[in-house]
Amino acid sequence: MPIYDYTCAHCSHTYEAMRKSFSSRPPRKCPSCGESGSQKKQFSSTGISVHFKGPGFFVNDYPKDK
Repeated sequence: MPIYDYTCAHCSHTYEAMRKSFSSRPPRKCPSCGESGSQKKQFSSTGISVHFKGPGFFVNDYPKDK
């Protein structure tokens, strides 16, 4: 599920929420002030690269030549 950024119009708190699609309704309540119906979706840039960390993953998805 995609993660979208939202800002509360009441207290200006910015937070992330997972939604099924771009057209899904915003969260009902602000997690900071509890105000309902005042959430606005923010548009942000997407990440260009993905870095996996941990055993079995490489930074660029390819093993290094020995």
